[in-house]
Amino acid sequence: MKSQEKVACLTTGQRAHDDAATWFARRLEPTDAASEQAFQQWLAARPEHAEAYRQVEQLWKQGADASQHPDVMAAALRALDDTAEARRQARWKTTGALRLLAVAAAMILVAGLAGFGWHALHGDGTRYVSEVGQRRTIELDDGSSITMDTDTVLVERYGRQERRIDLLRGRAEFRDVADPQGRPFIVHAAGGTVRAIGTDFQVGVSDAAVKVVLLQGAVAVTAASGTATPDQAILKPSEAVSFQPSGRLGVVEAADLKAAKGWTQGRLFVDSWRLGDLVAEMNRYSKDTVELGDASLNDIRISGVFHAGDQQSLVMTLQQGWPIVARQDSKHKVTLYRR
Repeated sequence: MKSQEKVACLTTGQRAHDDAATWFARRLEPTDAASEQAFQQWLAARPEHAEAYRQVEQLWKQGADASQHPDVMAAALRALDDTAEARRQARWKTTGALRLLAVAAAMILVAGLAGFGWHALHGDGTRYVSEVGQRRTIELDDGSSITMDTDTVLVERYGRQERRIDLLRGRAEFRDVADPQGRPFIVHAAGGTVRAIGTDFQVGVSDAAVKVVLLQGAVAVTAASGTATPDQAILKPSEAVSFQPSGRLGVVEAADLKAAKGWTQGRLFVDSWRLGDLVAEMNRYSKDTVELGDASLNDIRISGVFHAGDQQSLVMTLQQGWPIVARQDSKHKVTLYRR
């Protein structure tokens, strides 16, 4: 089963990387609004898209000079023979577009020759998954550990130069032990990078943003803004910052440490949350879902401590403390209404 997961992960990653190289080549020339909108939609569609695009940008910087070598360009053009024809049929008829695609391919070839190609950056890796409602702790070979929240997927790829984790979905707490070889501990999520040595921190991926919470030590958070100077923030203990998949870095703020530590123990510390947000968070931990049947309930403010995934206790508490009544719609679904 694990080998199948590895193959699937690698195949998906290769496809994302190929698409990222194509988008990067396109955007080397001025694009119209429709093309840019299509790119942004592709970028936001899956976390690995933003990560693949960030790596293509990195490879471009590493291989820009070497890509002008005639032998490399010739190899790139041969590799792009089929792709070029397909692009021509899709209205990519200019020699400039083909040349940009060739340079993009050459960039990847050069990086591969230098030891930084797709397989060297990614390798097969080891994929870890936590199921809905499950918390899982992984002990890594270097003494570091990862606590995975519900419904989380990550891939560990340790190499000679760095210890790398790709957080594809969910949330995790990383307890990093300084490496005797001096390799940094790096977490990639939705195109952003969290770099640390001897640090305890959390990273959570949602549709809207990636949030980083620092518990101990120091981390550098870099958002892939698509520019030569990406946004970066250095966090101190008890600080947090979020960034969007598009690369926009938020403001550093005080972290809610009670909430950050609570989920690792299966508890949600809620301080004046909107009921809609509380229900959505509780649903992440259970296959039994709670829904709001009355939109006016959404903005009711809730405070307290809840056991993650204990939907029955949540519904009972809400009915006792607020003007709410619950209806069991099916075996795994409860809908709340205003009493």
